[in-house]
Amino acid sequence: MKRAVLFLILTFSLFAEEFYYIKNKKKIKLIPLDNNFELRDKDMLRFKDIEGKDILIPNRVIVKVKDKNSLEKYIKKYNLKIVKKYSNRLYLLKASSAKMAIEIANILSQKEEILFAQPDLIKRWNLR
Repeated sequence: MKRAVLFLILTFSLFAEEFYYIKNKKKIKLIPLDNNFELRDKDMLRFKDIEGKDILIPNRVIVKVKDKNSLEKYIKKYNLKIVKKYSNRLYLLKASSAKMAIEIANILSQKEEILFAQPDLIKRWNLR
């Protein structure tokens, strides 16, 4: 019985999905929470960060590029939509899902022509 339980735990941990985003070239781990929680926007994922703070991630990515022309190929490749243009190089983009927003942000953050890319994080503020 103990072996069966241990086997199940190891099997699930091997196939468990790891969520993270990249900030300043460092992986920031995200701990998934129960996403059955009623959210105003259905296309959001809930996490806790390593400090234990609640984070919601919608289907949006914040991207800053070295050159505005370099963004077009990624918009087409990942089927992104421009939600807001903050400047010639800073954009808020919409992905097909929150999970895709995380994946795309991580991919883009590794590209040389991208200064930074991360999911649009919504953090809960705790007022004293």
